[in-house]
Formats: sequence, C-alpha cells, structure tokens
Amino acid sequence: NTFYYFPNAGRYPVALTVSDGNGCADTVIKTVEILPDFSFYIPNAFTPNDDGRNDFFYPVAKGVKFYEMLVFDRWGDEIFQTTDLSEGWNGYYKNEACKQDSYVWKIKLTTFGGEEKEYTGNVLLIR
Repeated sequence: NTFYYFPNAGRYPVALTVSDGNGCADTVIKTVEILPDFSFYIPNAFTPNDDGRNDFFYPVAKGVKFYEMLVFDRWGDEIFQTTDLSEGWNGYYKNEACKQDSYVWKIKLTTFGGEEKEYTGNVLLIR
C-alpha cells in the first residue's frame, strides 16, 4: 500500500520495500516534506453592535506565516491596519463608530510554504 496520511506538517523519512516472486528485495528511503494546509475565508459583512456575535471583521485562515490586513473607507483613507490574525476591526476609527457603509479591505499574506498571496474585497458594516 503506497498511501499514508501524515497528521502533521514536517519532514519524514519514507521507506519503500519491494520484492519479487523469487524472494529478491530492494528498499529505497527518501525524505518527504509535508507542508501545512492552507485555507482562507473572509466574510462580506459584520455587525459591530456589541451583542457578542459578529462584532469584529477578520478572516479565518490556516497555514499563514505572515499576514497584514488594511481597511479603507470609500475615499481611500486607511482606517484600520493589523498584522495579527486574531485582531479584527471593530467598526471604529479614531474612537468613533463608523457609519453603516461598504468598506474596502486588502490582505497580504505568506503561507508556510512560502507562497505570497494578495486579496482585496469589500465588507458591509451593518449597524
């Protein structure tokens, strides 16, 4: 059987042994590198009304080594910036609640595999 599930990322030595009907056998050993899974999801709306549900805007990502998110208002002014995946935008700028509107976001990230990705989109702030 040449199938094996590796539960964690890392470098693993893998051995393959074959034999023929006459009892002759041979083995080869190679190292394989299993990279972490990568996934990325970002919502298109949030409701920062302090009800404990959907109060912050942030992506859900897996397998990310470096991350930066910027949020802009409709005039292109930067109103939020973070490099922490667990820190979301709370719908405020300079301690004032932003109005219900559509905002532009830009995310740059690097996966653990070294791949650089850039995403842009809109999020609707609903009050």
